[in-house]
Amino acid sequence: MAVATNSWVVIDLKQKKAVPVREVVPEEFVLDRRAFTDVFGALPKLEVSVGEVALPVMRRDLDLNGHVGHTVYVEWALEAVSSEAVKGARLLAVEVSYRAEATLGDRIVSAVDAGEPTEAGRVFRHRIANDSGAELARARTTWGR
Repeated sequence: MAVATNSWVVIDLKQKKAVPVREVVPEEFVLDRRAFTDVFGALPKLEVSVGEVALPVMRRDLDLNGHVGHTVYVEWALEAVSSEAVKGARLLAVEVSYRAEATLGDRIVSAVDAGEPTEAGRVFRHRIANDSGAELARARTTWGR
């Protein structure tokens, strides 16, 4: 079982700018409440990585608009975590801050820190960047027993 909440920004693909959600989504689908309370604070920048993996953006990663789908960034983040670092643990929480788009033909680098021990288990900070170093996403994953 899972509980999730999110915030959306709708982009006009022709003008490459944000438009109000209520202009494109029918009113009955816009809720002013969340599944749970979360302040959606900024995710910290990854300063020092201990693991990195380079991956190509593949056709299977793309949505109908030709951009990488949001779940693919999570998959990329998880690829950088060593199996040894999370041995015997399971993924408890994922937070993602999307910062820029990736498209077919790009190469990305997924980086992760050493993880911080907490009461819940271990928390990792992640950075997804393109091969020129531009940050595409930040993530934080929590692992525990």
